[in-house]
Amino acid sequence: MMEKLLDFRIISFDTNGGSSVPEQRLLRGELLTKPENPERESFLFVNWIDDNDVEWNFNTIPGGDMILYAGWLRFGIYFSTLDTSGVGNLGSVGLGYNIPPSQTITVTNNPASELDTGLMSITVSGVNAGSFSISKNSLENLEPGESEDFVLSFLPVLPAGFYTARVTVSNGSFISASFLVTMVVEKAAGSAVSTPVISGSDTSPVITVTTPSTLVTPTGQSIEYAISTLNNGTGLSVWQDGLVFSGLSAGAEYFVYARSKENSNYLAGPISASSNAVSFNTASIGITIINVPGSGLMLDTTENIVLYRTSNPLFKTVPLEITNAGNFINIQWIYNGIPLGSGASLVLNVSDDRYNSDGIKLLTITFLHNGVPESLTLTFTVAE
Repeated sequence: MMEKLLDFRIISFDTNGGSSVPEQRLLRGELLTKPENPERESFLFVNWIDDNDVEWNFNTIPGGDMILYAGWLRFGIYFSTLDTSGVGNLGSVGLGYNIPPSQTITVTNNPASELDTGLMSITVSGVNAGSFSISKNSLENLEPGESEDFVLSFLPVLPAGFYTARVTVSNGSFISASFLVTMVVEKAAGSAVSTPVISGSDTSPVITVTTPSTLVTPTGQSIEYAISTLNNGTGLSVWQDGLVFSGLSAGAEYFVYARSKENSNYLAGPISASSNAVSFNTASIGITIINVPGSGLMLDTTENIVLYRTSNPLFKTVPLEITNAGNFINIQWIYNGIPLGSGASLVLNVSDDRYNSDGIKLLTITFLHNGVPESLTLTFTVAE
């Protein structure tokens, strides 16, 4: 009842597939406020028209309820040379490529378009935009159905990696279309390296690369090393830059392997094995000189000392060490009256002709304790 008393005019907007526009309610004699232009993909808004197909003049006072209709012009360009994914994929090349990849891009004004494109610009954007080049920066006006080409290229000679950018063609107004371009530069094969030279000791759980490997090809890669008890290049799970390996297990033979290290441009190179293996037989057998009340000084060791000539090649030598040697002076190791060495340690070696016959042997240790000469006997065995 109130609307009839106030004589409202209801104005509706039919956007013909575009974004919605709210209706307006006007008092008699009021002008219609021009709404914001609706949007519709691939169409350019032109004007509002009435039921008589006449463009509405917003300086005209509506005479009653009415519907205004959006007028559109179809437009649109597309890239007819791209694949169905809409991505410009230049593929992949290996590091050091000589011929930069390129692709011809054809821009077409849709034959169903009702508008010319006008002059259009071509731009490349994104993090890797500088890695791509285009043969021209603009395209001439295209009438509906017309096309024009430009060439998209990848620059020479770039580092390994994944490159991407966005190419946009626009007339700066109502026409704009873009696509993603990708390019991959694959890492090259790593350089081979020379054979590492290694050394170790039967009595120390350490292997040292005494002559480091060098690159066969000057790729600029660093070199890394690994060890394994296998001689076929398997089991190499941990690689290191350092030249020293420690913490070896007694009784095992170790081979050292070297290769060029993977970096941003090169893959890890082929493996080069040391020409020899190094074995660490055992840790030193500890011998402690103890003072037993009522019995005097005695030797205390929990391990049997055995040298093998052939049956166990890893135990051809056995290191001995007096753990508390600092309590004594002038320590001498004597076998059958023959001095074998002096100091806190001695390495028994089965190749020593003085005691390498089969059987149980007696090893005498002499020293001074509190200024008094002392002598203790240790047994060891030589076996086949």
